[in-house]
Amino acid sequence: YLDGRTPLAAKMGPDGRLWVGDYTYGAGILDMKTGRMNWVLKDKRVTDFAFDSKGNVYMAVFNGKLTSFTPDGRTERKLGQAKDGLRLHGRYLNTLLSDSRGLIWVGHHYGFDVYDPEADDVVSVTCDPNLRKSIVYDIIESSDGMVWMATSRGLFGYDRQTDSWVHKNASNGLIGDMVCSV
Repeated sequence: YLDGRTPLAAKMGPDGRLWVGDYTYGAGILDMKTGRMNWVLKDKRVTDFAFDSKGNVYMAVFNGKLTSFTPDGRTERKLGQAKDGLRLHGRYLNTLLSDSRGLIWVGHHYGFDVYDPEADDVVSVTCDPNLRKSIVYDIIESSDGMVWMATSRGLFGYDRQTDSWVHKNASNGLIGDMVCSV
């Protein structure tokens, strides 16, 4: 099912299905019983997945569209296009995080955006100026609610309670500026 393909991401959905993002083939759902791949988004470069509390899947598509599907994998919606009125700051999407508050954090080549599925809008978050000039490779939420980002300019941590940022890089403790994963 993945012969000759280049997987970029794989995540298990809340329903136990494995979603696979590929460099050229798009996104597919692996049927664990048959070993067959059902490609639901074709001919796109899918770099990551996130799932909300309703079971919707969000896909980071490298051309700048945050794409979502309903749990059955059939209803597609592209977010971040002009017709939606939603504007993502970055075109090359790398990583996604569905946080404990139900927000979808989108890491890209110009920092990040935060999408609120309930409001169907991109929400504003205070941003460290250095972060908007960074490529965000990975985003996690720690048990204390901090959101951490691995970037081309170091490690950034956002404290939502104080609305403040922590920035670690080569000048203040890291061995270098490039952090690819957290």
